[in-house]
Amino acid sequence: MVPNAVRQRYQELEPLLERLAQRVRETVLGYCERANFAYAGRVKSVESVAEKLESGRVRAWSELDDLFACAVVVPDLTCEPEVVDFLRSAFGEQKSRTCLRGSRQKQPDVFRFDLTRFVGRLRPPPGSSEEDVHRISFEVQVRSAYEHAWCVSIHSRLYKGTKDWKRARLAAGLKATVEQADLALLAFDELAASVKRSADPRIDAEAAVVKRLQAWTEEGRIPAEMAPGAWSRLGANLVSLFLSSSGLSDENRGHPKRLVQRAMGALEAALAKSPPQRSLSLAQGALGVLAQSELLEPPLRDYTPLITPELVEWFPSAEGFVERVDLDA
Repeated sequence: MVPNAVRQRYQELEPLLERLAQRVRETVLGYCERANFAYAGRVKSVESVAEKLESGRVRAWSELDDLFACAVVVPDLTCEPEVVDFLRSAFGEQKSRTCLRGSRQKQPDVFRFDLTRFVGRLRPPPGSSEEDVHRISFEVQVRSAYEHAWCVSIHSRLYKGTKDWKRARLAAGLKATVEQADLALLAFDELAASVKRSADPRIDAEAAVVKRLQAWTEEGRIPAEMAPGAWSRLGANLVSLFLSSSGLSDENRGHPKRLVQRAMGALEAALAKSPPQRSLSLAQGALGVLAQSELLEPPLRDYTPLITPELVEWFPSAEGFVERVDLDA
């Protein structure tokens, strides 16, 4: 049951809440799409409002600052300051209610829901007077991806189920795991340096390919604008290409280092004769060079090549790969 006085007050504000939610959602979601962050949001239900008022922690309706609340989900905590800066530029900040990560007192052995919580209001357009919708506070949480997973996975289990010490203890333990995961991301490179390395011929081959290509780019032998968005993915794609020749034995496939050396030698010789064709990607250029050098014997194994008219124009032998990516299917 929701008290009638609470329901009536909520219903009076409901149209304003919908307007508020739409305005905030458009602004924050638009920012998230530009910044490649995730977004989640909701208008608080009348049942949740009543439960909060009955908690004894609220002295006035005006203290409810999460009637509409949303979350910006960032890949790691290094992104948090830029999100807060954006929110401060886009909305009027309720500074007395905004809480930044680390600003609250917390014992070192306690793990609970504790993250950056921005409380703001819509600003009236320049030259216009304030309306009722501009007097309603809303909340924007800034969560890491791990924190968001914890929130959506644990909230209903912890707060909407039976009160139980063991469940609360388990939730706190999972929150501790989330905090450790976020810390590991912040110190990813430093922690990776301490990891004991194991041999992996395929990874070693991919790393060797990337190292050579990056060196050629730094030397100017490969134009900087041809550098890929993801070197690691390019390295993996090229090693897959090197190992796809049907003329290779299974033994040779298990030792990609020699194959990579041969393939990279052919690429280096081609670069020595002429610069790479800018109409081709590095992967396309490598495919053309290897086809021309007869280091790739069709049909390719576990690899469907992308054969384009530009590739065939510069490397006619690539036309021999009958099995290819069908761009029209």
